[in-house]
Amino acid sequence: MTDSSEKPPPGYGLALWKWLRAQLVSLFRAAFGRLMAKDVLTFEEVATYLRENAKRAQAARAALLRRPRPGGWTFRIVFLDDTNEPVVDPATGRPLGRVVLADDCDDELRRLFAGKEMILFD
Repeated sequence: MTDSSEKPPPGYGLALWKWLRAQLVSLFRAAFGRLMAKDVLTFEEVATYLRENAKRAQAARAALLRRPRPGGWTFRIVFLDDTNEPVVDPATGRPLGRVVLADDCDDELRRLFAGKEMILFD
C-alpha cells in the first residue's frame, strides 16, 4: 500500500490525460466510424456500397434494415454469410456493414421495403 502523501512523478497527470484521450478517440471512431448522415438514401447508393464491399466481406448476401427514429430513419446495411448470420470483423467482433441516418429513402427502396423492415440482397 502506498502512503497517501506520496506524489505522482512529474508529468504523470499529462501522460494519463493523453492516454485517456487516445482511448476515448479510439472508442468514438469504433462506434461512429461507419455512421453516415444523408437526406435521402437511394437504391443506387446501397447497390454501389454492396458491389464495392461484398467481396471484401466474403458475404453470401446482404440485408438492409430500417428503424424509425425521430425525424427520419436509421438504415443498417449488414453482410450475411451462407447461414444468414452477420459477417463480423475479426479484429473488432462487430458486424461488417454501414449505418446511415437519413430523413427518408428513395421510391425504389420504399417499394422494395413494401411496409417491411428488411430487404435481402442475394
